[in-house]
Amino acid sequence: MSHTIKILSILLLFLSALAHGQGSISFANITVDAAKQRANIEGKNIFIDAYAPWCGPCKIMDRHFKDKEIANYFNRNFINVKVDTDSKYGKLVSAKYGITFLPTILILDKDGRMRFKVDRLMSKDELLSIAKYAIDGPKYPKPTAPTVSTTSIPKREPKPKKEIVEKTTTKSSQQQSQTESNEKILYVLDPNATDLPPEILFEEAYFRVQLNDGTHKEAASKYLATQDDWFTEKNIKFIFDFLYDTESEEFDFFITNRSTFEKYIGQDKISQSLKILIENKLYQGIPRPDFAESQSLLALLDSENALKNNYHYFLNRLFAEGNEIDFYNLSEEYFTSFENPNQEITLNYITKKLESTTQKGKLKSLANLLTSIVDPDENYQYFLCSSKVYLALSQKQIASTSANKAIELAKLQKIDYTEASMILQEIKEL
Repeated sequence: MSHTIKILSILLLFLSALAHGQGSISFANITVDAAKQRANIEGKNIFIDAYAPWCGPCKIMDRHFKDKEIANYFNRNFINVKVDTDSKYGKLVSAKYGITFLPTILILDKDGRMRFKVDRLMSKDELLSIAKYAIDGPKYPKPTAPTVSTTSIPKREPKPKKEIVEKTTTKSSQQQSQTESNEKILYVLDPNATDLPPEILFEEAYFRVQLNDGTHKEAASKYLATQDDWFTEKNIKFIFDFLYDTESEEFDFFITNRSTFEKYIGQDKISQSLKILIENKLYQGIPRPDFAESQSLLALLDSENALKNNYHYFLNRLFAEGNEIDFYNLSEEYFTSFENPNQEITLNYITKKLESTTQKGKLKSLANLLTSIVDPDENYQYFLCSSKVYLALSQKQIASTSANKAIELAKLQKIDYTEASMILQEIKEL
């Protein structure tokens, strides 16, 4: 009897663990090649989540992966693989599939051929929609494609001329897709074709946007390669529609001839586009820019304050990555170079230094650094930090006043003040 009970207990634990596993997408710790082997055996597609530890939007995608409906669907229909693009293997995968921004999700068929590629943050509904379309095809509504460029600016999408498409299509079934009404649309870009008319390549680039597989970038490049004059209004608008990376010939042309783009597209749209392209590279691009590269990019947005803004960007990045040594060194360089340093950076520096500093001289330097912060009246973190510094300096009265102010602000702002309360308790026990 006890043996039977033991077996039942093990079975219940197994079923419980299985049920718990469905609360998140189950990612196999295997290579893409191994995933292809499993996909062929199980008759499934492959889902790849390309990420990096420093990527903030990737963490939002991780929360999507824990949605019960998403987890159940992906675990049932895909071999799921995570790829850290910072790793040696991840760099190989990035090169193979052209991953330049994070987060990027890929859906491959069982033989590793790319079916969908999306290199941006998506909502849960978008993610599930793409997955269902990949599995069910015409039975499920085709997901709405994102805008072509990384700018979120509405783009024109020319409609194909049916007679042109029919004349130039090949008979390959891989070039066929179906709309919601099951009407067949043929995609004309044959990888081996070298003599397609420019107008067909132009239309093809916009067609490819709807495929959600990343091929629109290659299609756009093929069209532009046929153009001797990029300065026509048509080509200026085309280049703008397909801007996606700051490390491209098109982007260099865009920057060099910004006034021409503004003439045809408008200053506000150009400014918005440039800002988003640069922020995508700074915060989601791989590889991440070095100090000189990021300063060059930020100078395109604000040449006068580029150096200071670059310190802010790099220091926040180093802090988020947990790179303490470089963060300390660059912070000290920053504090000696600029008056009125950034409040968040200053508080991060003091907080981290307090974890390893006990010498009175260094503590007094941290207290002096606190005084450089302008208008800290509504900043909970400032008063919490102040209470820590003055407690370390054994100045209990100032420490107590700062801790009480931190608690007062936390209550008004409805944030957790446990740490400030602990400092008050520590002061009382001294």
